[in-house]
Formats: sequence, structure tokens, C-alpha cells
Amino acid sequence: MSWPLPRHIGSGIPSSADNTEKNNWREMIVGDHLQFFYHMWLAKDTFAGKTPFFHNIYEFNTGNDENRYEVMFYYLPFSLFFSIFSLVGSSAFAWNATGFVAIWLTFLAAWGLFRRYTARPVDALLAAALAVMFPYRWMTLLGGSPTGLAMMWVPCAFLGLDLMVRDRSPWGAAFAGASIYFASWCDIHVPFFTCLAAPFFCLFSYWFGNRRLLPARDEWRRLILAALPLIPFFALMWLQSVLVKTGLRDTTIVKAGRTMQEILLGSPHAIGLVNTGATGLDAQIYIGWILPIFAGVCLVAALARFLKPSTRETGSFVLFLLLCLSTAGLVLLALGPNMPNGERFWSRLVRLIPPYGMIRQPAKVLCLAPVVFGLLIAIGLPNLMAWIQAPRNRGAVSLLLFMSLLWDYSGRINPTVCVLGKPSGAYKAVSADATGRGEIPRLLAIPLWPGDSHWTSLNQYYTTFDRIRMVNGYRPTVRQRYFREVFLPLESVNSGRLTDSQIALLESWGVHHIVLHEDAFPEKVSSFSVGSTLQRLLAHPRLRLLAQDGPVWAFRIEDEPSPHAPPLLQSVRFPTRIWDAEFGVSTNAANLKAEDASNGLYVSLPGGSRLLTRSFEADGEALLALLTRMRGTGACQVRFVSGGQATPPGFVTLDSDTWTWNRIALPAFPGTTNLQVEYTGVDGTIDVDAFMIAGTEWDPGNPPRLLVLSALSFFHAGYTDMQQGEVVLRPPTEPADAILYGPKLPFPAGTYEVEVDFRSDAPAGTQLGTLQSRYQYTQMPLTAVVAGQPCKATIEHRQNQRLALDLCYTRNGELRIRSVTFIRATTGMDRVRDPGEESGGTSPRRHGGTERK
Repeated sequence: MSWPLPRHIGSGIPSSADNTEKNNWREMIVGDHLQFFYHMWLAKDTFAGKTPFFHNIYEFNTGNDENRYEVMFYYLPFSLFFSIFSLVGSSAFAWNATGFVAIWLTFLAAWGLFRRYTARPVDALLAAALAVMFPYRWMTLLGGSPTGLAMMWVPCAFLGLDLMVRDRSPWGAAFAGASIYFASWCDIHVPFFTCLAAPFFCLFSYWFGNRRLLPARDEWRRLILAALPLIPFFALMWLQSVLVKTGLRDTTIVKAGRTMQEILLGSPHAIGLVNTGATGLDAQIYIGWILPIFAGVCLVAALARFLKPSTRETGSFVLFLLLCLSTAGLVLLALGPNMPNGERFWSRLVRLIPPYGMIRQPAKVLCLAPVVFGLLIAIGLPNLMAWIQAPRNRGAVSLLLFMSLLWDYSGRINPTVCVLGKPSGAYKAVSADATGRGEIPRLLAIPLWPGDSHWTSLNQYYTTFDRIRMVNGYRPTVRQRYFREVFLPLESVNSGRLTDSQIALLESWGVHHIVLHEDAFPEKVSSFSVGSTLQRLLAHPRLRLLAQDGPVWAFRIEDEPSPHAPPLLQSVRFPTRIWDAEFGVSTNAANLKAEDASNGLYVSLPGGSRLLTRSFEADGEALLALLTRMRGTGACQVRFVSGGQATPPGFVTLDSDTWTWNRIALPAFPGTTNLQVEYTGVDGTIDVDAFMIAGTEWDPGNPPRLLVLSALSFFHAGYTDMQQGEVVLRPPTEPADAILYGPKLPFPAGTYEVEVDFRSDAPAGTQLGTLQSRYQYTQMPLTAVVAGQPCKATIEHRQNQRLALDLCYTRNGELRIRSVTFIRATTGMDRVRDPGEESGGTSPRRHGGTERK
């Protein structure tokens, strides 16, 4: 099921049940698996006496370790398995061995349960095999979700309940209560759904064992006495729920629950039940065709036995029918609001069972599926086998069913392996520098997130090597105090803007170091590409570069400013966002269609009309401009609105029936704020298509005819080689995807020649990537980037909208990119040279694939 994970058992951990990488592996893939790995490491470190018990001091730490006290259960017993296995192997081996143990303990408990529901041991073995083959189990386990481990307790709990009900065993009740309680130490969804299902399962167990609806009067006393050991575990689970609510009291989820939009975003669609090509959430609910067909055949066989007087067993048929209906209900619950009439049903369900309002992913209910579907096999197979006389044929049917399910489910699981990286030299430099200055190592990592981003798992992993306390942290739900007191005051550091007051705040927390992860910088964190942030950090008078280790840069905050001139990375900034005007709120205006509008729509503003755009975050640095794509004849007033306050108006006068980009300087303001743009028609009619924030250095109507852009300016993965002026893409670390792209700036319509200046140590003829256009209104042939050959292409930019090229990396060899040149097909040789280019000449200095001597 988990192949090719065994090939990396000592070096990597699974990151997904679906393959997302070339050859199924890549180094340091961010995600839940690294976050869960951090908590396993924290438990091991605590057991070893190196971290105080019940203290998570390495994240969300603002200077006081005692404030990081948390009541936690360390994911026991799995963290104990992890700690023991760490004694005999690497951390990756310990992780994988822990999953191995959880799988086979599940098998053992499931076999013990199903053996009580069938007289044929082979049927119980087949049902137990299904319990450990079921795709949802592997998708959670391989995806790094604690649910994948906690599902081990589900068959244990049902086995204990079955012993309690049918054997009147107090030990069974104690086993069931302990199993549910221990599941809460690892994942709260598993005990929640197990407790919801427990009463129905107890009824089913009683009916199966006694073939009557209710116990006799003398049976009630024995059942109640047998169930008494559940009481202390119910009390512990109540206390656990109080602790969970206490931990969430600083979040919006406790007061308001999940919004319907959140739940819909976390709900799969029914097509995922049978579609092997489904991805994301839809893939989690895969059941396939084989199991439903088998259940249908067994139901027909049970009905035939029921209708035949000589074999009629009303109880057996009714119980199996109830089991089939239960599985159907389980599947519908997994769809959440995406089931038929689902939103109304979900609202009623939340009113009936309020904790359901905190469930973001309804598919979590499938933690019960391995047991429920296993019972289908254990109880359904005897009905089918009753029609097969020869023992050999019965064995063949069981083997066929097993092999069919194994083929179906193992084909659905195709893991991605995250090979764990070595300690970061940048983090080690922070640790050494702080220790040498007599300080406890503390840092702020950039990008800074609100607290719920899986990108922070990268920071968590690297802090484990040197036990560096980190301002950043990662939780599934945002803590409002962290959001207010840490994220909002420091948000502008993502753009490289660090004020004296922000430095004072960091120093009050004992933080004197900052690290930047250049290759973990998605567009949403800043208005411009990572090169702009890096350039500002390198130029900051209070920051000194300590070390660079690949994509990780470490800085120390100096006591006094020391102005210095760092190497210039870019002269043209690449913006991240564009907004369409029709999504704003307008008065006396009209939304009209046009094929040459950016989203097929634009807003027509006659005199006296008004358009207020949606709000957007903006960094208050100087030298920024609002670029608006407009046309028409007349005048328009433009103002910026923040917090209900508007700036003095600027005016745009137009007399053009074609779209043009108009530029208005953005006023400087402190920090980062939410802005809106207000367009007001003065006279005539002005059409507004889209707007964006860019640097004042870019003139969208008249860019240089010959433009050489340094690769350092582009949106990119990999890392910046400052000495060579290159962006370096490495096969082990970078994904095979479009990981260098830009500039995402508006260019005039026309024909452009483009050339990529690169080099590689790969053998000549190795395809290192492909070059293609990003937007549909830009046409260019798919162009291969081949070692030893120049990379040139001609592009047709049909509209004066944004232009961007994607370089899709193949991971076939290291790729070093120096620059991308755009030449507009016109006379003249005007040139703007982005940093990294040597002077002299008007074309790239060397062809792709040629080594610099």
C-alpha cells in the first residue's frame, strides 16, 4: 500500500497519499506531516528531559517560557513508540515504524472484533484486511494527520463495547472507555465520532447476539453493571472536552463555529467515491466499485435466503440491511453539505449536535468506515457462501474479493515522500551567535503568517536541531491574541519593512535574529516578489547578514544603525496582485461585458457615478503607484480610503476608445493597512477594467524596447546566488513545476523576442525545463530549456494586459538562471538593465548552458 515509502524508510516520511512529485519524492516538502513530526520530536525531547514537561517553548514564544505552558498528552502512545524507535534508527525510521505498528495493531483489534461476527476465520481475516487497506486510513496516515494514527483505537473501542454488551464484561467496557479516551490524546475527531456511533453499535451488537430488540428486565441490571467502568472514562473525556474548549477560547470557532462557506470548502464531492482520478478532498472518500457491488450481491443473497422458507432468518436479513443502510448514511455524512439538500440538513444536524458545528472536514466521519465496512464483509460473506457448496469455490471467492480490493485500493494510494533535510546552516548561525552573546536563541521567521499556515512547519522542523525559540507558530486555528499582538504589528516585515518600533517590540521579547526562507514565499504574503523583500532586508541599517544556507538567510538585529550599500537585486519590482473593478461596490454605474477586459467585464462610470473597490492590503512604502486600466472620454476622480478616511483626490482625464493604463502615485503611510480605491465619474463616461499596485519605476505604456530582467527579480523557488547573480534550482529540493515566473507587469500589445540566460552542469542535450506564457492573451510556442543550447522564443502579446512567462523545471539537473531578456519588435536599442548584468553590449552576455570561466 505504501510503496515506494520503504525505499526511503530511513531518510523520509510520507507527505501525501497522492503523488505530487517527480519519482514520488522531494526534500523538505512543507505540510501537516512536518508539523506532526515537530510534535513527535517535542514529546521525545521532553521524555529525554531536554524540554520541560507540558511546555511548547519553541513556537509562539514571545520571551517568557512559562507562558508556553500547555496541558498536552503528547500523542501517546504513538510518541512513545516514536521515541523508542529513535533509539535504534533515524527520526524518519522512527516515524515510519510508528505508522507500521499502528497499522498492525489495527489489524489485530479488527480481527478480534470481526471474529465475533462470523463463524469462518477466513471471513474475519478478510474483513480485518479491509480495515487496514481502506483508502481513507492511508490518506490520513500518509498525509501526516493524527487521525491516521488515532484510527487504531476505533476497532479497539468497538471490540470492547461488543464484549460489554454480548458478554456482559466489565473489562470490555473498561477497554472501550480507555480506547476512546486514549484516542482523544491523539485526535479529537476520532473519539467524537466513535461516541456518536457507540449507542447505535451497542444496539446492533445486542440485536446480533440476542435476536430481539430490547433486553429482558433481568438483563438490564447485568448490562448496567457491565457498563459501569465506562463512567470514569466519560468523566475524563468530559474533562478533555473542557481542555479542548479552553485551548480554543481565543479563537473565533468556539463562539461562532464554522461558517457554511468554510464547511463547503472542506467538503468532498460525491464523484470522489468512485473516481480514481479525484484529487484533494474528493480523493479522501474513495470507496470504489468493488465494495458496493460486493455489498449489493451479499444483500441479494441475504434477501434470497430470507424469502426461502427453509433458510429464512429474519434477524440476519434485517441486521445486514441495517448495516447496509448505516454504511450509506456514513457516506452521506462524509459529503457534508455537498450531499443532496445538504446545506439544510447540515444546519439541522449542527442544531441537534452542536459540536458538529466545529467540524471543518465532514469526511473525518470515515474514521469509522474501516470497522463498518469490515462488518459488511464479516456478516455479508456467510450469506453469499451459503449459495456456494464446494469449499474450494468458497476459498476462491474470498481470495478473489481480497485481491480485487487490494488491487483497487493499493492502486489508489500512491504516496509522496518528504526526504528530511539536514540542519540549516542559517539556523545554526543564529544559535551560535546568540549563545556567543550570552543570549537564549530566539528568532522571527519570514514569511510571518497569522498562525495557521502549514508553511510554518518548515520553521518548526529546523528549530528542532538547535532548540531555537521562535515567535512564529502553527496551529489549525488562529489564536486571536497572537494575531493581534504579533502578526498585525509585524506584518510589514514580509515586505522587508522593519521599523524602529517593530525592532523595539522584538527586542522586548528577547528576539535579536531574523531568518528569511526565500523558497517558502508564496505571493499572498507580500505585494512584490521575494527579491524585493530580500533587497530591503540586506539594505536595512539595523540588520547584518550572518549567514546564508541555500534559500535560508539569517540576520542579526544590531544595537545601532550602520548604513551600508548591499548589492542591488532588482530595479523593477514584480507585483503579485491585480483586482477586477466589477467586484467592487458601485453606484449609478454598470457592469458591462467586453472580450478585451481582464475578466470579460468592466465597470462603466458616467458623470456622478461611484465605484468603491474591495479592500486590499498595501504596504505603506513610498514609490508605489496605482495602475488602472481605463478607457473613455471624460474625467474621473480617484481617492484612497483607509479606515473610513480618504486621501485628497487625484484626477484622470481620458480621451481614448482603447484601454490604457493610468498611473497615480500612492501616498506613503506607516506599516501595512487595508486600502480601497474610490473612483468617481466627473464628466463624460470612463470605463474601469482592473487595477494593481506597482512600483513607480514601471511605465506600462512605454517600457524599454530592450529589457533585461535579473532572475533574482522573478517569483522563484530555489535560492539566490549573490556572487554569481543567479537563481539556482536544485533537483532534490525544487518541485517539477512552474517555479520561476514573471514579471506580471502590464506591457503594450505587440511582438516580443524573449531569451533566457542560463547555465547548467548537466550533460549537453538534457532538458532542464520548458518556457511558456502564463496568460491566455499571450501566445508563444512551448520552448524547451536544454543544456548547452540557447533558449529563445517569440511571443505575441495581444492585449496591453499583464505579461508573464513560466519556466517549468524538470528536476533533470541543476539549473542556474541569470536573466530573462524581452526585446520588443521595433527599431531602436533602448535598454534597461536589471542588476546582475555586466556592462557593455546590448544582448545577454552568454548563451544558455555555457559555463562561466
